[in-house]
Amino acid sequence: MRAYRVGASGIHGRGVFAARSLRAGETIGFFRGRAARRPLRGADGHIYAIGREEGGFLVPHRPVGLWFLNHSCDANTEIWLTPRGGRLVALRRIRRGEELACDYRPSLHNGRLACRCGARGCSGRL
Repeated sequence: MRAYRVGASGIHGRGVFAARSLRAGETIGFFRGRAARRPLRGADGHIYAIGREEGGFLVPHRPVGLWFLNHSCDANTEIWLTPRGGRLVALRRIRRGEELACDYRPSLHNGRLACRCGARGCSGRL
């Protein structure tokens, strides 16, 4: 059974949700993309990109599946990048139906975007 599904999010637009219970440290799924100098802005106006430590971005060939992962100041997942993509890993036990989220910070928004995560201790900005 696939570990996640995409659905309407209480955080923002569409989000990614656990399709079954997940263990801490479990790989949830994989990202596929390519290195780029600029993020991809989708037809919906959203930005689809993951910043790389060495500079530039990982952008999807098209935003599907895990690319709808939203931000949370109290993240339950983490992205581990590889040269041609990455994988999403659970930071703790995650219940079936729980929205998956990672911490985008630092982000290309540089504090200009309001955070919508609603987590206790939310920083308020991305």
